[in-house]
Amino acid sequence: MAAILLAAALSVLLNTAEAFRYYAENNANIECPISEAKPDLDIEKFMGLWYIMEYQYPKEMGLADLSCLSFKFSEDPKGIMGNFSFRFPPTHGHFYHIPTLSEVVADGQDGLWLTMFKGVNLLTAIVDTDYDNWAVFVQCMQEGGKNRFLSTRIMSHQPSLAPEHALLAKETIKAGDMEGDYKYKIDQENC
Repeated sequence: MAAILLAAALSVLLNTAEAFRYYAENNANIECPISEAKPDLDIEKFMGLWYIMEYQYPKEMGLADLSCLSFKFSEDPKGIMGNFSFRFPPTHGHFYHIPTLSEVVADGQDGLWLTMFKGVNLLTAIVDTDYDNWAVFVQCMQEGGKNRFLSTRIMSHQPSLAPEHALLAKETIKAGDMEGDYKYKIDQENC
């Protein structure tokens, strides 16, 4: 019985690691599209639970199918705590929670954050948000002394996003030239 439990635990750990291997294999070699974050971002209003509705990548990713992805942001004395949560395997798996700590890059740029995750430096930008419904979140990673485009995310405060808000998010992404060619919708239905 102990061997079965050990094998099951090992399988879950390996599958979880597999779900996040894209941080180590980002070789899209596309310059980071972040030129600025939302001017005068009100961090306090931005905090809270955000559901990830869509990921966009500059190249096709071998992602494991994930569901119920979200971030819960809160202010911490050391910076901004982002509790990244997901269900794996999707629809019937366990929920995993991965805390990340970000620092605001500079005064007056509250929407630009530096995050260290699994030994990788990530530049995060809250490009735009209406605080109540939608947000566009872009991340780049440092590789070889340069910032390379990692992903764009459309986020919502609810498990679904009204068409008019989805349109605003997509227009923001296109206007900022932050669109990834490969789009992955995230299932939030059975969370």
